[in-house]
Amino acid sequence: MPPSIHEPIIGLPDFKIISYKGSKTIEIEVEYVGKRECPHCQGQRLPQERAAFTGFKDHSIGINKSILLMRTYKFQCYGCKRYFNQRFQGINLYQRVTEPFKEQVGLRHHQGTNKRVTAINLGVGEATVERYYHRHLTLQSNESKNASCPKILGIDENILPKNRVI
Repeated sequence: MPPSIHEPIIGLPDFKIISYKGSKTIEIEVEYVGKRECPHCQGQRLPQERAAFTGFKDHSIGINKSILLMRTYKFQCYGCKRYFNQRFQGINLYQRVTEPFKEQVGLRHHQGTNKRVTAINLGVGEATVERYYHRHLTLQSNESKNASCPKILGIDENILPKNRVI
């Protein structure tokens, strides 16, 4: 599936922007256009049981905070008869923040902004900044853990002393 033209703006796939408003806090009304399936049996026949309007904190646009507003649904699967809330790619279950927002918090703290200033600027608590920063460090270490190391390092022999043997 080709990426949506709205994906770079909100940083999440399978969302379509309906409208936006605000100046200091930008409220972006979006609609989920991705695939809906049961997480238990992957069934496709899902009657809607209940709808609610939910807000999710998203990464900043410039210096302004942004909030995604969308209608979320509760479904009952015809296949397994289980109830579940709609799940979105890029937003974890029971979370009210997006993955790009968590990445932004961790990166901002990693670049030298202290916890308190980061928390005040992004509207979260200091403990939340610390949690997202630890998550950021874990993701960075996992990326470097699988990196391959060459067998020959290519040390320049001109920089080694003449009497030293490797």
